[in-house]
Amino acid sequence: MDGGDELHPERCECLAATWTNWIHGVVGTNILEAYSVDWSGNTSKVAKVVFYHHVPQVLAVTISEGDTRSGEGTDSSAPPDYRGTKAGAGMIALPDLVPTNGATLYVGRGPYTLTAFPGHNQLFTNWASWVTGGNTTNYVGTPKLSFVMQTNLHLQANFIHNPWMEAQGSYFGLFQNSTTDFDISGGINLKVTTNQVFSGKAFLDGDTVAVAGKFNTDGTQTVILSRAKLGKPALVLSITNLFGTAGSSGTNQIVGTLRDTMTGKLATILADQWIYVGATTNDAQGLYTMILPKSDSSSAPNGYGFAAITVDATAKVVGSGLLAEGSVLVPQLGYISKDGRWTMFNQLYPSKLRVNNFTNNLQFHTNATFMGMYMGWITLTNPNPQTIRWTKTATAPTNFVVAPVGVYNTYYPTGFTLDLPVTVKSYLNNGQLAKVINVNNALISFSNENLANTNQTHQMRYGSDAKIVLLNGTNVVKVSTNAALGKLAAAFDFKTGKFSGSFTNPISLLPIKFFGAVLQPDNVAYGYFLGTDKAGSVRFESDPTNP
Repeated sequence: MDGGDELHPERCECLAATWTNWIHGVVGTNILEAYSVDWSGNTSKVAKVVFYHHVPQVLAVTISEGDTRSGEGTDSSAPPDYRGTKAGAGMIALPDLVPTNGATLYVGRGPYTLTAFPGHNQLFTNWASWVTGGNTTNYVGTPKLSFVMQTNLHLQANFIHNPWMEAQGSYFGLFQNSTTDFDISGGINLKVTTNQVFSGKAFLDGDTVAVAGKFNTDGTQTVILSRAKLGKPALVLSITNLFGTAGSSGTNQIVGTLRDTMTGKLATILADQWIYVGATTNDAQGLYTMILPKSDSSSAPNGYGFAAITVDATAKVVGSGLLAEGSVLVPQLGYISKDGRWTMFNQLYPSKLRVNNFTNNLQFHTNATFMGMYMGWITLTNPNPQTIRWTKTATAPTNFVVAPVGVYNTYYPTGFTLDLPVTVKSYLNNGQLAKVINVNNALISFSNENLANTNQTHQMRYGSDAKIVLLNGTNVVKVSTNAALGKLAAAFDFKTGKFSGSFTNPISLLPIKFFGAVLQPDNVAYGYFLGTDKAGSVRFESDPTNP
């Protein structure tokens, strides 16, 4: 039967033979065929019978809850569950049509379907199955399981605490390769939901690229970011969410890589979660000032950039200032991370370019291309220098549809890349009648190649000798004498620690504006001014000869 041995009854010397034999059918469908042969060797027609051998078995279905927390899963009004669906049409009546724990089903019958449903604040991970004494099989993490009944079958639905309850929220970060190349380095902002969906933007190579996808249960995902409309190759984004736990350092982050499919350049991603949502205080809350040092190169700004920074109770960071060649320094919205970091990033020098699509050589114009950026991780409570990468790219003028706005063409049009050790110090607003820095008689210095020719000094001083600078109680800078070059005016903003003013160019005798900010704990202020084609530096400090 069903491919088994033939049965041969004993020969008999009679006109008819009657015999009986016991057979053992296999589980499932069986086919029985019989025929007779007379003494002359003649055979009868084959008689065929098809029957199903039913073996009833009890199904075991259990639920496993890992990392269950108080008020979740079975400890809530919405416990985890599963629902069964009977096998397809055409089946004969079964002891139990719907699979569930304790149901009697026939071995070999199916397929049956079980669908798992997580409880309150839970996440389904996978189905597992085993037979008594056998190995466990773990299925891909889909809630719906299709199966055929087996002897001694045990099925288990596995649930865990939903880590996305804590991982949901906003993430702010940076990505860069080993050399922080402009075309593969930049900023990334992501929003993650409790159902594992993420969306946001990546900022690199002067563009803004949309990011969207859904994390796997283990927190990983890889997506392709198209840049076809920008005329650039696609990017491969591979990220992992490191689920944060209370008190742990280095978690509450998204890490991963970003790869250019054409050049092969690979950048490393680190994005921190904003964990102070709705907080009333944090360790970094307060006011700060930042100074970006001057460059020693003649092809880059020789002044000091600056910013005034505010951190509110929810760890939101707002900064405003100027870079040393006049560009506005307003970082994108960011937040202090659990580990105290802040992503200082923004794109610079917006322009319209004529771009060639590398796939079909068609030309089109982009409206959101930026020619530079600044980026770096800053810990505001760290008084030691921290590095910021400032990039200004040089692009052939024939590519411009509209030239870059701002100071791009006048100052350093050939571009530069600077790694600047910036300094950040806390700032205390002591009110309008208190000095922003503890200086009485001050020395203020201006240095720039445009101020004088090679036969004249590149620095002029207001201070000792005939030109003593006074910082009065209302934070206004006054010169005690009215010399020809003494037309100096300046004022400090006691609310932010920034200052601005003007002085007379000793060559052209025209006024030049300058801007900067203080480092209050150091009792010194730094800034910049712009000459004809170069940036210069400003330094305001106590006069060592007449403090």
